Amino acid sequence: MTEFAYSGLGLNPHYGTPRNRWDRATGRIPCGSSSGAAVSVTDGMAVATIGTDTGGSVRIPSALCGLTGFKPTAQRVSNDGVLPLSLTLDSIGPIARSVACCAQLDLVLSARANVALRPAALIGRSIAVPRTLAFDGIDVTVLAAFDAACSILSVAGVRLVEIDIPEFAELGLINRLGGFIAAEAWAWHSRLLQLGEAEYDPRVSLRIKRGSTRTAADYLTLLEDRRRWITDVYQR
Repeated sequence: MTEFAYSGLGLNPHYGTPRNRWDRATGRIPCGSSSGAAVSVTDGMAVATIGTDTGGSVRIPSALCGLTGFKPTAQRVSNDGVLPLSLTLDSIGPIARSVACCAQLDLVLSARANVALRPAALIGRSIAVPRTLAFDGIDVTVLAAFDAACSILSVAGVRLVEIDIPEFAELGLINRLGGFIAAEAWAWHSRLLQLGEAEYDPRVSLRIKRGSTRTAADYLTLLEDRRRWITDVYQR
């Protein structure tokens, strides 16, 4: 996996980057940070795996490796014993071949009762399809796959509603200083970097050090921006 789970690409200069099973000859990446976790499922080395998802580290490799994965609601799964990247954003989620497998693993991770799982009724449900940023520069193959998935949902009785979410366009500005991840990763890693930065993946250490210039005022502003952003999105 990516060192300290701090990358969406899944690169690892220490042990090598696992190649995506679906185009191993070209050497395509599986993405990450949980790159090895996803590849171990596609290669049949594991029925399911787990990863920490802060900004997509479960969802991204699942998507690029043809698997299923999701980021649970914060606090659903205990973070006890997990090395943090961002205490504000970290969640522990499953990676597996199917929704049913992920649901079963989620019951274990979240210490829920072993209940019988049944498909949810889809008729009459509405799903928002965001137009803002989501399709900018999209690959035609990816768009075709997305449209096919939407068609399956529509046939099953789901109402798909395209909406604008202008708040998506604000995220780059809100996180321009590295967001919660850089600030909170720096708080955890600062002493270790002083003792042995040469041991770190330079791509990862560079991201972490972005948090070294953050002030308390910057962090408090970020907290308020997050509260406002969530409120605005829920009103859409």
